[in-house]
Amino acid sequence: MRTGTAVSQTLQRDLDGQPEFQPVLLREQCQTSRFALLLFQIMGVHGKKKGLFGFIANVREVLASLVRLAAFPGDASKAAVTDHVTSGKRPVLCTTFTIARKERRLERPFQGTEEKGVMNVITIEDYKSTYWPKLDSAIDQLLTQSPGDYIPISYEQIYSCVYKCVCQQHSEQMYSDLIKKITNHLERVSKELQASPPDLYIERFNVALGQYMGALQSIVPLFIYMNKFYIETKLNRDLKDDLIKLFTEHVAEKHIYNLMPLLLEAQSTPFQITPSTMANIVKGLYTLRPEWVQMAPALFSKFIPNILPPAVESELQEYAAQDQKLQRELMQNGFTRGDQSRKRAGEELTYNGSSACASSRGYR
Repeated sequence: MRTGTAVSQTLQRDLDGQPEFQPVLLREQCQTSRFALLLFQIMGVHGKKKGLFGFIANVREVLASLVRLAAFPGDASKAAVTDHVTSGKRPVLCTTFTIARKERRLERPFQGTEEKGVMNVITIEDYKSTYWPKLDSAIDQLLTQSPGDYIPISYEQIYSCVYKCVCQQHSEQMYSDLIKKITNHLERVSKELQASPPDLYIERFNVALGQYMGALQSIVPLFIYMNKFYIETKLNRDLKDDLIKLFTEHVAEKHIYNLMPLLLEAQSTPFQITPSTMANIVKGLYTLRPEWVQMAPALFSKFIPNILPPAVESELQEYAAQDQKLQRELMQNGFTRGDQSRKRAGEELTYNGSSACASSRGYR
């Protein structure tokens, strides 16, 4: 390795334009590099004097140079910096190379990003022709999938499209397209339900409700960036609430008065529809609009707690009569009571009010 003096001499020859050296000039007036060279003089790397007295002398020279630099910044020195300096066969490390390289990088901090096209400008034409078609296709598949089906879409790609469109100020257009897309889908679903026969009406409504709620579990996370930086901040709403409201307005409200009588009829006829179907529809209607409980409080109370007022002791006989009716209906539909051999004699299906109260006190 060459000494500091050799390095400074080599650098000086380069700056003087010797033909045997061909440095790559970065900037003719590199203030950072000039101060670096002056600092090296202070430390004795670029100066000729060594020791304590030499250090003091170097400091005086540097201070004088700083005064000249402040007074005549254009002529201070030939402070062009080279990427590397070669001397013979052995490369000589230029200490100011690191400073100059950092300075050169800072001139265009996003140069590499622009060249690679990571965040190119997305025009409205690009959005309509490239980005929204991808989102449109993915939404179609999510809205029409059956529970448990595999959807061959890239969630990462869809989320990336949403992210880029939000960053390029296309949130409003994208939100409008999303609402329009889902509204058109729900209108088609509503027309299909209207054409359904009464015996299939409840089942098809349950399928439409479950399919839509399942699709929201994927659609809302995909558009979470738009929800956070546009819907919540500018519209003061939530994307999931808006999409649930769409189903309420375009499907549920149009069919609630046809659906509710069928549900009450199915409730009066045990096992006309499966209990899981009844539970899904009742809970779904309560989620869409809790006020619909007033249309059939007894029906909703079977699946949702705290709908009816608390029980009172004066109504125990009525509760017992309802249990007796349910037991008779179960036996009429083929359900047996099981082994009765261990039952005490005299205990029949019908109970009077006093025995019912006594049994209730016994269980307590």
